[in-house]
Amino acid sequence: MRTVLLSLRKDLLRWVRSPILPLVFLSFPIVFALLIGLAFGGGDEIAPIKLALVNEDDGVVSRLISSAFTSRRAPVAFQIQEADSAGGLRLVENDKVSAMLRVPAGFSDSLFSGGTSYLEVVKNPAEAVYPRIVEEYAGVLALLGTGASRILGDPLSGIQEQVESRAAPTDAFLSAVSVDIGRQARKAARYVFPPAIYLRSGETEGDDRSSSSPLKVALFVLPGMATFALLTLAIASMSDLRRERSAGTLARQLAGPVRPWNPVAAKIGVTLILGLMCIVILGILAAMWGDGKVSIAGFAVLSFAFALCATGFATLMQSLFESETAGSAFGSIVVMVMSLLGGSFIPLSVLPGFARRIAPFTLNYWANTGFHKLLFEKASPAELLPNVGILIGMGVLFVAVSLPLMRKRILRGA
Repeated sequence: MRTVLLSLRKDLLRWVRSPILPLVFLSFPIVFALLIGLAFGGGDEIAPIKLALVNEDDGVVSRLISSAFTSRRAPVAFQIQEADSAGGLRLVENDKVSAMLRVPAGFSDSLFSGGTSYLEVVKNPAEAVYPRIVEEYAGVLALLGTGASRILGDPLSGIQEQVESRAAPTDAFLSAVSVDIGRQARKAARYVFPPAIYLRSGETEGDDRSSSSPLKVALFVLPGMATFALLTLAIASMSDLRRERSAGTLARQLAGPVRPWNPVAAKIGVTLILGLMCIVILGILAAMWGDGKVSIAGFAVLSFAFALCATGFATLMQSLFESETAGSAFGSIVVMVMSLLGGSFIPLSVLPGFARRIAPFTLNYWANTGFHKLLFEKASPAELLPNVGILIGMGVLFVAVSLPLMRKRILRGA
C-alpha cells in the first residue's frame, strides 16, 4: 500500500507541475457553455426589428396597419422608418432594416369595395430570423383583413360610399350601418363562439422573465459538456501509464520492490482524484450560475460515482490495446459516440426514437440525467440512487476487468 501511495504522490506532483492538460479539459465545458448561453440566452425579449414602412395609400385601413406595427401591445417590437418605395429598397439593400413593408395605393378603396388587395414585403437577404417575423406578422394582418372584409363586406361598401360622397353621415346612415354590422356578427358567431380551440397559458412557481438568461442556458448545457470533457480527460490520464512504459520509467519502477498492479492502481487513483477536482470546480461554478439550492450530499455521491465510472472506462480502453495511441484513439471515438447518443451535445428530447432507446446504454446518459435532476429538479440523494448505482456498478466492473489485463500487459512488457 505504501508503494501505491508513493506512486500516487509522484503522479500528482507531475500533474501539479504541468497542469496544462487538466486545465484545458476543465475550461472546455465552461467556455462552450458560456458561448451557448450568450448565443441563445437572450431572455424573452428581442431587440426591436427595424422595418421600412412605405405607405402609398394613406387611407383608413393603411393607417390601421401602420398602428399595428407601432402599438405597444404588439407581440413584437418594431422600429419604423417611413420612406418611399425607392428609399425603402435602398434601406434593405444597405442592410439598414430587416425588411420593407409596402401598402400600395388604393389599398383601402379596394378593401372597402370587396376587391383584391395585397401587402408587399421585401426581406433583407442578409438576415434570417427578423425578416421572417415581419413576413409572418404581415400575413396575420392580411388574414385578419380578409376575414373582416368577407364578413363585413356590405357595411364596408356603405362606409366607402359615404366617404366618397364627402357628406356628413346622417343618423339614419349610422343606425343602418350599426344594424348591418350587428347582423353580420351574429351570422359569424356560430362559427366563432364558442371557439373550438382554447389557448391556456401559465407559469410555474418561481418563473420570471430571466428564466432564459445566458447563465441559465449555460447551466443547462454545462453537465453534458462536462461529462464529455471529463471522460476525455480520464482517457488522457490513464494513457500516461503507457507513456511511462515507452519512456522506460515503468521499467525502473518494476526493478524495485514494486508489484505490477501498483503503478496501475496509482494511475487509477490519480485519474479519480483529477476527475473529482474538476467536478468540484464545475459544481461551484454551477452553484454560482444557478440558485445554489441543491443537495450537497447528492452532488457528492453522484460526482464520486461518475468519476469512478469515467476512471474505470478509461482504464478499460487502455487495457484492450497494445499501444497507447490505439487505446486513446478508440476511447475518444467511443466517448464521442456516447456523448452524441447520451445527451451531452444534443438534448435527449430532440433525438430520434431509436437514439433515445440506445441512450440508457451510455455513461453520459446516467451522468447527464443525474446532474440535471440535481440542478433543475432539486433531487434528493434517494432520487439519484438509480443513476448513482448504475455509474458505480459500471465503474467497479470496468476496473475489475481492466486490472488483470493491465497486469498481464505490464508483465509482458506490452
